[in-house]
Amino acid sequence: YQRRVHGGQICKLKGCKVIGSVGSDEKVLRAKELGFDHAFNYKKRSTKEALEEFCPEGLDIYWDNVGGETLEVVLTKMKVFGRVVACGMISQYNKKPEDMFGVKTLVNVVGKQLLIQGFIVTRWAEEFPSGVAQLAQWVQAGSITPMETVVDGFEQLASSFVGLFGGENTGKLVIKV
Repeated sequence: YQRRVHGGQICKLKGCKVIGSVGSDEKVLRAKELGFDHAFNYKKRSTKEALEEFCPEGLDIYWDNVGGETLEVVLTKMKVFGRVVACGMISQYNKKPEDMFGVKTLVNVVGKQLLIQGFIVTRWAEEFPSGVAQLAQWVQAGSITPMETVVDGFEQLASSFVGLFGGENTGKLVIKV
């Protein structure tokens, strides 16, 4: 499930407990194969229920690619001084402003003294060479496993792009032309 898979593997390398929220039972199994401590299918189980079971003590870090209702729940589960890396809001992208989900638990940012920071990969462009070198080293050592879904044919571009937003891919989506 794109960067989160790689990010989860990197967090494991750094000694973190990692919980994956994924959109299929197949992806749950894959996350566990990759070393995630826990994974759950958010289409079958609520985020609140999963987090209560897997981390009753709360979360130190949340890497957010989803936003919306998931973020609303997660903010209630954060520990004091927790950090939220806001890298995406896939649940909100195709909505009109009046239809976007209003997160009702933002009061936790103050009470728990949370840090929420946006993350745009291009900000770190100067670090790309060293980042690629480190990732290559981890891949060669077998410490992380890259994942990709390869689709043959340029004519598949549009349907593959739509499928990306529906979670049909596993890992990086590549169109082979």
